[in-house]
Amino acid sequence: MNKKKSGLRLLRLTGILTAAAAAVCGTAVSAAAASGDVNHDGKINASDATQLQSYLLTDTYILPDWTAADMDNNLQLAARDLTLLKRLMLKGPATVIVVPDEPQYIHL
Repeated sequence: MNKKKSGLRLLRLTGILTAAAAAVCGTAVSAAAASGDVNHDGKINASDATQLQSYLLTDTYILPDWTAADMDNNLQLAARDLTLLKRLMLKGPATVIVVPDEPQYIHL
């Protein structure tokens, strides 16, 4: 198995484990794990699509967090990611719950 496939598996596994921990512990998923919120404003809307489109069409635009724009999780940004983001927006307004990066502990 090459390094790229190994990295992709690790990335997918991390996302799955984060979602599972959120479901079990009743906590929200971090913003980095929630795809689509490109500008980190807590919402997935036209502003996110505009920023991703600007990045794809210009050489000088820099995204605040490119991993949030990687909708197909292939570690590359392309027109497909913009299409997937627009499809997600068509499903209705979405809100991303942001939790701090500090570790959360469960006291038993």
